[in-house]
Amino acid sequence: MSKKDSNKLKTEKKEINSVKILYSVLGLAVVGLIVLYGSGTFDKPETIGKINQGEFDEVHKGVDLTKVNQINQLEAEVKNNPNDLEKVAQLGHLLNDSGFFERAIEKYQMYLIAKPDDADVMVDMGVCYFEMKDFTNAISTMEKAISVNPKHQIGHFNLGIVHLSAGNQEKAVEYWKKCVDLDPNSRIAQKAQELLNNN
Repeated sequence: MSKKDSNKLKTEKKEINSVKILYSVLGLAVVGLIVLYGSGTFDKPETIGKINQGEFDEVHKGVDLTKVNQINQLEAEVKNNPNDLEKVAQLGHLLNDSGFFERAIEKYQMYLIAKPDDADVMVDMGVCYFEMKDFTNAISTMEKAISVNPKHQIGHFNLGIVHLSAGNQEKAVEYWKKCVDLDPNSRIAQKAQELLNNN
């Protein structure tokens, strides 16, 4: 074999090795992308922190577009029959759970005009204010709820969370202690006790 043929063979081997390396790297990249996609790394980010029915530990996934039709249908029903308080409250809860906090507050206020002593709805409305970072209205709304129903355990628990978020740890501790005192064996009291232990 001549020197020229030998050099040509070496060059071809280098090119083949380069192509093999390139395909190996591309193959690994494709496998890596498949693994990342499969693990959910490229999924849309979720927001957390939503309070569901007054509990601050529930995960909130932001606006749920699959519920928009249900919201629209309920809004039409409430518009046609604003005295159907059950539907008004249901719409408020659905708006709250879907991340439409201002609109939920409007429905809760509408409901509370007719039923001003419904502590559960007041607490839910306070949760909406909390989600909007309006701690002043969240506190006043929830305090009104526990003045109506002093044994509203979730109201006390939530007031602790709002006060802690507003930077008042002493008040937070006070409300969590009340929450535990109301029913020490409940799930919410156990969560309050965990927060007391950590704060």
